[in-house]
Amino acid sequence: MAKYELSLTVENANLDVTPEGPVTLSVLDVVGPRGETGPQGNTGPTGPAGTTLLSGLSDVDASNAQTGRLLAADGDNTFSFVSVSGVSDNLDDVTSRGSTTTNKLTVGNRTADDTVVDSLEVNNIQQTSAEQSTLTTTSATSVASFSASNFRSGKLIIQVKDNVTSEIQVSQLSVVHNTSVAHTTEYSNLFTGANPLATFEADLRSGTVHIDATPVSTNSTNFKVLKTLIKP
Repeated sequence: MAKYELSLTVENANLDVTPEGPVTLSVLDVVGPRGETGPQGNTGPTGPAGTTLLSGLSDVDASNAQTGRLLAADGDNTFSFVSVSGVSDNLDDVTSRGSTTTNKLTVGNRTADDTVVDSLEVNNIQQTSAEQSTLTTTSATSVASFSASNFRSGKLIIQVKDNVTSEIQVSQLSVVHNTSVAHTTEYSNLFTGANPLATFEADLRSGTVHIDATPVSTNSTNFKVLKTLIKP
């Protein structure tokens, strides 16, 4: 319901004024609630009543109103919503709205893509990574490799699975090289069948150390290799 401010002015406040004829009152303006008490102790009226809807304010451009923007004066008695430079979400802001993202997450010089990380490095000394491949041959074939210039030694855990018989083998190898020749020792070899599914050798070729696997059959055989490598 609109409120109206009516005013009657008397030159001498001590006179009793009684109108002798019809009195016409004019609405001066539509006003909102009265403001706070003025400095002389008299309560004065406020200005015209406002609105709670931006669409009712002719001097506000609400077309670009978005979450996180602020209302700014344009200098010509109009206002619009603008982005504030230097303000960005932190990780707490993001996780308070949702725990997932389709973007890559980068920490330092490491980037996580979805839930897969290519490798993890500790104190610029040790690196952990993994790779896998499937063979259908009995010829020696590389199933894992690493740069001879970046790493001098390491430990590998290799899981072998015969996709036809479902037999599993797991082997642990230590590898070392002197920049020209690579050596490996297999110190653990477990398997679920009667015999191992593959044997392994290390070879240094063109600056890369390869772990060559020789499967015992041409069955489709999967190799999953977990590598823990140490820098020189």
